[in-house]
Amino acid sequence: MSTGTPETLTETEGDGTSPATAQPATRPDHYRAHIDGMRTIAVYLVVAFHAGLGLFEGGYIGVDLFFVLSGYLVTQVLLRDLTESGRVRFDRFYARRARRILPAAVIVLSATAVAYRITASPAQAADAFAAVRSAFLYVSNWHFIRASTDYFATDINSNPVQHYWSLSVEEQFYLVWPLAVAALVALTSRTGRYRWWWMRGALAAGIVASAGLAVGISRSNLSRAYFGTDTRAYQLVAGALLAVSPSVITRMRRHAPWSRVMAGISVAGLVIVATPVFSRGPISRGLATTVLAVAALVAVEASAGGPVQRVLSWGPVAYLGRISYGVYLWHWPIIIIATLDHDIAPLPLFIGAALGATAIAAASYHLIETPIRFGTFFNRRRLPTIAVGLTVSVLGGLVLAPAVLKSGSTTIKSTTATPSNAPKLLDWRKARHDFAPYPECEEGPPADCAVTSGSGKTVVLMGDSLAWSFLPAFETLAEQRSWTLVPLISPACPWQRDIQIVFNTGFTKLCERRKARWYEDVLPVLKPDLIVAVGQSLDGTHKKLLAFPSGGGTWQEDSDYDEKLKAISEPSFDVLGELSREFVVIESYPELDGDPIDCLSKARDPRDCAQKVPRGPTPFEKELRRRSGTGSFLAIDADEWVCPALPRCDAVVNDVIVRMDGIHLTRTFARTLVPKLAAALPE
Repeated sequence: MSTGTPETLTETEGDGTSPATAQPATRPDHYRAHIDGMRTIAVYLVVAFHAGLGLFEGGYIGVDLFFVLSGYLVTQVLLRDLTESGRVRFDRFYARRARRILPAAVIVLSATAVAYRITASPAQAADAFAAVRSAFLYVSNWHFIRASTDYFATDINSNPVQHYWSLSVEEQFYLVWPLAVAALVALTSRTGRYRWWWMRGALAAGIVASAGLAVGISRSNLSRAYFGTDTRAYQLVAGALLAVSPSVITRMRRHAPWSRVMAGISVAGLVIVATPVFSRGPISRGLATTVLAVAALVAVEASAGGPVQRVLSWGPVAYLGRISYGVYLWHWPIIIIATLDHDIAPLPLFIGAALGATAIAAASYHLIETPIRFGTFFNRRRLPTIAVGLTVSVLGGLVLAPAVLKSGSTTIKSTTATPSNAPKLLDWRKARHDFAPYPECEEGPPADCAVTSGSGKTVVLMGDSLAWSFLPAFETLAEQRSWTLVPLISPACPWQRDIQIVFNTGFTKLCERRKARWYEDVLPVLKPDLIVAVGQSLDGTHKKLLAFPSGGGTWQEDSDYDEKLKAISEPSFDVLGELSREFVVIESYPELDGDPIDCLSKARDPRDCAQKVPRGPTPFEKELRRRSGTGSFLAIDADEWVCPALPRCDAVVNDVIVRMDGIHLTRTFARTLVPKLAAALPE
């Protein structure tokens, strides 16, 4: 290496050259305890956030801090290889990563899968399968990105391995980064003493590109920006840039008093960013955390025994940082399993999760992780270590996860004597995914949006996911009556032009874009014979989710909410009535409290999963019924279609599971409604 090679620091782990029995010797001579102290701050901020402590509503920035520290330390390991041998020793690097990451990760994943299978309902366990598999294969961040855009996916925030997304980002980084560093070194090898400046420039460009991508994508898809490897890379590369710029720390050491002040400010700033004082979104918090983390690393490293460095290096604080990886892995399954059937206040939940995760992580660190990380046996067998690690991960994802989480019977017993040729759906796992393909129609002529073409009426079905639920029934009826059926459907998207539901940023923006196309381009061209609008109740259980962008904010707290809802719907009644010969609204049917599939998966008798629901129309439904029959407008009450035994709502009707969740109909049940729909919409 040239004289411009940066000085290197080691990662806080051994390389297997020291006996595992000599505990102090397992840490290199240039071990920096204060970096472990920063890890302690990071992990318990995350635990506080996940426990729901309002004081740390932005505690997820602990993950951002972890990313910066990882980029910093791992790049130093690679630079040390370059210093010692003039090349990146890939086998050594990947073997070290396998020994460091895989033992605890595999143990926690396996234990979580077994514990969740025992404590959760069979349906909840089955819902968690895909996430556990992706975590074993280190692609869970991309799994959760996909799940966040699936309107019918179960809540990813209640998944017991959701926190593995960050581990997946790091593992993907570890896979690529040694190759990138080796390539950068090779490309800059002929630039002489400027080689490190060229490398720093390349890293800085990567930081700007990744951060810009995160900001840009977050405007339309926050989950994609938050979970994406490419949109998180800037934090890891920021740490790497500091690692190849040690002169920054060297210069700061000349100003130790200022470094100590800067250390206090930057570490305090990290904590403040995690509180409501810094009231910004995840991406803005991530950018701020990255800047503060780099500043804290520089200042604490250069402060030469200042008070912040001493506190972070204090034995108990540094020890908690050394086991922070295990604490991070264990705390979330503890929280999820503890709150499956119980509501626990944030403070006791935080204390319990922190103490439980710390105790288990400490035992794992001493009994399992340390012997594997520092044992000479594994260090001498690097390629076999890598191969075994990969094999265990693949087997965990493809064999263990399905064996544990997807086992057992999925068919409930029949309680009704139905004809042999009648449709049946008694498998709750199939019912969970029994919905119609989504009707995509973003561009092109309006006629291309049709799902059936006939010589009769042109019918438009428009609205939110309830319209999607009714789509199979409308398709069948359209084929019977030779209709041309055009679905204009978007999740969480009320049919009224000026109303939005605050549900998900991506869905909200999609709804705005699609409704503009529906009202301005599609309907005026189609001039349909019949428009049928379907949507969830806006003055029932979803009332508090309402937002009215064109009116400037939400109305959920207003005493005259019902009147405002009527008033803002009025223009849509007028427009849709003018654009079609007939305009029909199918009222929302009762929403259930809880998930019937969860109940059916563990109930002895499906009748035990029936719920009593309130009867009577909501204020907006009363307005619909007042209008019904005037001119060409018709309102249809669908409550008894879905709940024939009102006020009891059965989970299974005539051997068909009614809903795939608390509100949406299964495709099989929707098709049984064709006779009722045909009677309500006479030719």
